[in-house]
Amino acid sequence: MAGIIIVGNGFDLAHGLPTSYRHFFDYIIATNHENEEHTDLFTPGDHPGYRLPELFLENLPGHDFKNRFFELMCHDYVDKNWCDIEQLYYNKLLDVGSRHVINPTFDSIQELNNDFEVIKRKLGNYLRNLNYIRPSHDYFSKILRSGFGFGGTLILNFNYTDTVWKSITDADYKNARVIQCQIHGELMSPSNDIVFGYAAPEEEIAPYRKKNNQYMRNIKRTLYNLAESYSIFQEFLKNVKDLKDDLDVTIIGHSCGKSDTLILKEIFNHELLNKINIVYHNRDGYFNQYVNIEDLIDDPGDYNKVVTLPQSIRMPQFDETEEWEAEWEEFIRS
Repeated sequence: MAGIIIVGNGFDLAHGLPTSYRHFFDYIIATNHENEEHTDLFTPGDHPGYRLPELFLENLPGHDFKNRFFELMCHDYVDKNWCDIEQLYYNKLLDVGSRHVINPTFDSIQELNNDFEVIKRKLGNYLRNLNYIRPSHDYFSKILRSGFGFGGTLILNFNYTDTVWKSITDADYKNARVIQCQIHGELMSPSNDIVFGYAAPEEEIAPYRKKNNQYMRNIKRTLYNLAESYSIFQEFLKNVKDLKDDLDVTIIGHSCGKSDTLILKEIFNHELLNKINIVYHNRDGYFNQYVNIEDLIDDPGDYNKVVTLPQSIRMPQFDETEEWEAEWEEFIRS
């Protein structure tokens, strides 16, 4: 049996790292009003209370926006997730390229990409300055090891951070044959730059490619070819198939949203897929992940490969109590 462990932003959040979209948004608002660090996004209003995100949002006309994409993020997407921001980008890309949309938000694909690039750069700078604190327990290591496969394990890290690797020991790499794969790139790595965009279906994006190469600038299928991570992923799947090894998948902190459709469909529809384990945050979180996974599985007959909620384990948190240890003991006995 081989294992793929899919790691998403929920893993960093469980470590107490402020990596959600709302964390990033609050940081932008506060620091721009304090030292005008982000005037390429908007000019702060005069009211001192605007540095509070809630008041800022209530008084959007009081700000002079310099970045249209950021303005859209303020209007409709403050309480969303990163995958929703990627979806927003793709929606605006389709608007720019469609002859049926009158007065699109952006005059050209280049204008949209320029605005989006500013957001991407600021996100990278923000994440680089976060401080990781090692938890006092080893629960995250236990969760990861539960997904190890005897035939080898690929840890598919969708985060830009290296938090997950801090829970893996040298013995894990040797005994479980763990392979690292930073599928969405790394911070401060020119050879594996961060991938922030959308996994557009080929049949949908193909007509736009013919118009202008810039339509492919933030399409994940294209970006994956600029680094070796996608090749590592493909090679692992090939080995699983060649060895006729069953494949168990463990999802830790990833919503399985549409912005990562390309890779997730390859995994969830693999011919040797045995089961999908969801390490959940809460009941609603499990529900949303399960529905998203169903959307990505081609054959409804394979829905039962997703392990049920009662047979799953809850994601531990940075300040977790010993109560989780009891949940873990029950989980491994089941």
